[in-house]
Amino acid sequence: MGQEQVTRRFCVIGDPIDHSLSPALHTAAYAALGVQDARYEKVRVPADGFEHALSTGLQAFTGISVTMPHKRSAFLAALAHDRASQDLGIANTLISLPTSPGAERRWAAFNTDVHGIAQSFRDAGVGDPASAAILGSGATALSALAAMHELGAEDVTLLARSAQKLVPLVEFADARGLTVRTGTLADAPRLLGADAVISALAEPGARALASVLEAAPSAPQRAGAFLDVLYHPLPTVLDGLVPADVTMDGRAMLARQAMRQVELMLGVEQAPAEAMEAAVFAAVR
Repeated sequence: MGQEQVTRRFCVIGDPIDHSLSPALHTAAYAALGVQDARYEKVRVPADGFEHALSTGLQAFTGISVTMPHKRSAFLAALAHDRASQDLGIANTLISLPTSPGAERRWAAFNTDVHGIAQSFRDAGVGDPASAAILGSGATALSALAAMHELGAEDVTLLARSAQKLVPLVEFADARGLTVRTGTLADAPRLLGADAVISALAEPGARALASVLEAAPSAPQRAGAFLDVLYHPLPTVLDGLVPADVTMDGRAMLARQAMRQVELMLGVEQAPAEAMEAAVFAAVR
């Protein structure tokens, strides 16, 4: 595909960004759909550079995938929001709104992480968990909690390295009438026997959890399904430490949230799931 054919440019932003698999996923989707006028790129945007980037270099793009540390900033910068981003105050997708020629782009914000997590569990056959346990306190943990609420979980355990950081998640759960218990990672060995368990921990937190589980006198109670949002490197540090009937790593979530992004960015009814899953599983083995 020659550059002169490109009329739609999309990108993923974050810091760091070199590790991102989003270009492989989106490019695979374009090929499967026969889209020849689109290109997807990586753009490093430092933690303190979001507003400047959005008003300058990112004006060249009609859709942006947003990774850490910019999900809150993306939400605040948008003029319109989907239900998930509005509920959580964080967004991982920006789509350009119609503007007059030469005018600065304005944006609509979406959160496709909630969809990606929920759909991962549906596809694993755990589409109606009554209970869930979520490890972590950041943006992905909040999206995981929203996904479990969407699937119907009413009993939720929230664990983090610092229980005080769980306040936003507890407020979200309380506002929706969920039964909530909280604790630290030290409590994990006795509290992970839920229908659905999600580790939304970054690697340092995952290593801390692994140390706790390895030192425990017995393995945690078996979960129905376990999703570890990490996917690089494989195996992840939690591999084999959380007993579950079904185990997924972050490639499942990554592919499904990217499918929804492709639908939003290209305006297509259905993203090519098989091609995108093949791309992410080929990229990380």
